[in-house]
Amino acid sequence: MLRLLSLYLFQFHRLPLPGLGILVINKHAAQLNILDKKIYPSDYSVEYVAAEGELNHIAQWLAAHLRSSVDEASNKLKDYTKKMKKYLNEGNSLLWGDIGSFERSATGQYAFHANKFRSFGDIYAPAEKVIRANPEHKVLIGDRIYAGEDLENLLNNSKTKNPKIYAPII
Repeated sequence: MLRLLSLYLFQFHRLPLPGLGILVINKHAAQLNILDKKIYPSDYSVEYVAAEGELNHIAQWLAAHLRSSVDEASNKLKDYTKKMKKYLNEGNSLLWGDIGSFERSATGQYAFHANKFRSFGDIYAPAEKVIRANPEHKVLIGDRIYAGEDLENLLNNSKTKNPKIYAPII
C-alpha cells in the first residue's frame, strides 16, 4: 500500500491520509551557484499539512489500481492509516522511503520530517557569461542560404511590401 500511496503522491503532488493529514509536493526554483558557475535544476520537497483532505479522488484511483470497488479501496486506505497511527502512537518512527519519516511528538501531534530530494541528481548546467559581438550564422530559407546582412535585408523588404488583396463585389 505504501508503494501505491507513493505513486499517487508523485503523480498528483498531493496525498490525503485520513486521520493523519496531507502530504504535498512543493517544487523549488532552479539554483544558481555563482562561485562554482553552475545552475542546478529545480528540486522538490514534501510538506506535511495537519488537515483532513478530500478522499474521493484517491479512493477512485486506488480502486482502479487494486481492481476493487471505491468503498473497498476507501476502507483499505482508512485501515492502513489507522495502522500507521497505531504504530506512531506506540512511539515508533515510520520511515517512508526517500520521501521522509512520520513520528509523533511529545505533545501528541503527528509530525513529518521530509527529505529534500533532487529529481536529476547532481546534474547541472555551466553558467558562463557569454559576450558576442556581431554574431554570424547562416539560415536556410527555401533553397537559398542567407547570412548576416542578406537575411536582414530580406526581412526588411518583406515587412515593407504590403500586398493588396482585391475581392470582387457582386
